Amino acid sequence: MLEKLLGLATIGSTFASISLLHRFLSRLAILIALIIVTSIMTGVLLAGIFYGIYEGLTYYGLTHDAALLLVAALVLILTASLFGLTLSRIRQLREIAPSPVNQTFPSLGHIAAVAEAFVDGFLTRQPHPHGKKDKD
Repeated sequence: MLEKLLGLATIGSTFASISLLHRFLSRLAILIALIIVTSIMTGVLLAGIFYGIYEGLTYYGLTHDAALLLVAALVLILTASLFGLTLSRIRQLREIAPSPVNQTFPSLGHIAAVAEAFVDGFLTRQPHPHGKKDKD
């Protein structure tokens, strides 16, 4: 846990200014809020779908108890499969070897040097010999 906090502190220290960090955190808060709203809406949509399945089953002649049992079994199967998928993803995340934060995130000096080299090469490039020629 301490490594993660140190990693976050390192990320925060590499930002050029406080306003950039503030913008990053506000966008992160917006992202978290959107995830919460999306999960609630997805739950409501799934509940509506399962209710529609239940109503369809009772409309076509199944008793209320049998339709309820069938929909409940479908919900349990879906829940169990999603739970298994979640557990497998958590295991995959735990298998990732922890790496030092300095190797994960390049320094700003390195990024600036690469960007400067790109701009220098772009500005001093020679025209291609088979490029477009002026039409008279």
